[in-house]
Amino acid sequence: WLPAPYRKAAQAAPIDGSRDEKWIADIDYYAAQLPRLHINAFHSLSAEQFAQEIETLKASVPQLSDTQIGLELVRLTAAIGDAHTRAVPAQWRQASLLPLRLYWFDDGLVVPGVMPQSQEALGARLASVEDTPMDEVLERLRPYISSENEMSLRSIIANLLLTADVLEALGLAESAQQVRLGFERADGTPFELSLAAVSAEEYREGIDNGMSGQEKPLYLSKTDQVYWFEFLPDTNTLFFQYNSCVDSPE
Repeated sequence: WLPAPYRKAAQAAPIDGSRDEKWIADIDYYAAQLPRLHINAFHSLSAEQFAQEIETLKASVPQLSDTQIGLELVRLTAAIGDAHTRAVPAQWRQASLLPLRLYWFDDGLVVPGVMPQSQEALGARLASVEDTPMDEVLERLRPYISSENEMSLRSIIANLLLTADVLEALGLAESAQQVRLGFERADGTPFELSLAAVSAEEYREGIDNGMSGQEKPLYLSKTDQVYWFEFLPDTNTLFFQYNSCVDSPE
C-alpha cells in the first residue's frame, strides 16, 4: 500500500528444483517485483507487451544458456525506457573481459588503455568484432542498454563491448575465451588481434599496465581513490577527479 518510492522488494523464497525451474521462479519474481517497485513501469512498454515477453522467455529457458537468459532480462528492463532501472545478472560479476579500455571519440571507439598483452591496440580505433562491422555490432547491443541520451548509451556500450560472455551469447564471438577484433590505426592501416579474455579481477589489476614507461594522463592517475584533486600552477587550474559516488573513508 506504500507509494512506490517507499516500497522494498519482497523476500524471494528459495526453491528446490531443476535449473529450468529455478530460472522460471526467478523470472516470475522479476515480473512481479519490477512493476510493483517502479513508479510507472509501463510508460514506454505496455503491461500486455511486458507480460507476453515474460511468457516467451519462460518458454525459452530450456533452449537458452544462463548468459542468454540474463541478457533477455537486461533487454526487457531496457525496454522500460528508464536509465535508472537496469538489470545486472549475477553472473556478470564473474564475467570474462577483453584486456582493453574503450572510449568513444568523434571518430569512433578508440583504445586509450591496455593490458600488456593488448599493447598493439593502444590508440587504435575498434572496427569490428570478429567478422561483424562496428556499426552492426552497435545496433545489436543497443536494445540491451538502459539510457536516456546518446552519451550514456555510448558510455555503457563501450563497457558492454568488453564483456566476452555477452559477445558470445549474442553470436558476435565464437567463444568467450578468445575474441578476434579488427582495428584501424591512425593512418588507416587495418589489423587484427585475437585476444584472450581475463577475469574481472585481472582486468582491474592489469588495465593500463601496458602503458608502463609512458607518462599517464591525470585522468588515469590514482584511479583507486574515490576522489582527489591537484592544483596545476602552470595553468592556474584545479584538477578534480571524481571516481566513485560514495563517501571517502578519509
